[in-house]
Amino acid sequence: WTDANLHENQLAWLESQLDQAAAASQRVIIFIHYRLDGGPDGPVGKGLGPPLPNPNHRSWIDNCTLRNAQRLRTILETRHPGIVWAVFSGHDHTPNPPWTQLFHDSPIYYTHAAMVEGSYPQNNAYSTVSIDEGCGLEIHGYANATSVRLAGPPNCTFVASPVIKAFIN
Repeated sequence: WTDANLHENQLAWLESQLDQAAAASQRVIIFIHYRLDGGPDGPVGKGLGPPLPNPNHRSWIDNCTLRNAQRLRTILETRHPGIVWAVFSGHDHTPNPPWTQLFHDSPIYYTHAAMVEGSYPQNNAYSTVSIDEGCGLEIHGYANATSVRLAGPPNCTFVASPVIKAFIN
């Protein structure tokens, strides 16, 4: 678990998916196991998100980060700027800080707390995510998961797809 990378074939597939989403004027939310905001030049603790509580914690975050995260962040942030709305990850059982965002139009990197850190219910975690009409995210954390309300990207309007509308109704 200390040398996780995404293969070039996976990165190429992701680029093609982002191209298709951009062509269809869609926004994208990414789910991945490993953190993406640490590692060399990682934005954790910078920008709009909470600061690092302790500079020594940075080495732990880097160990919980995908090894080629910088390459993946470059794809997510520059292939079609503004298309990737949020990135949800895990792997870091006690994420601190739990989220990172450099600018209002850059992706939100949110790291969820572990679900298996001890006896239930004190040491459990799960969250629900709501999206408002302005593309804002409300993450409601339960037990030891972090709750946060994050503004959506500029000029964004969320319109639920027919599948989501059917599920909501």
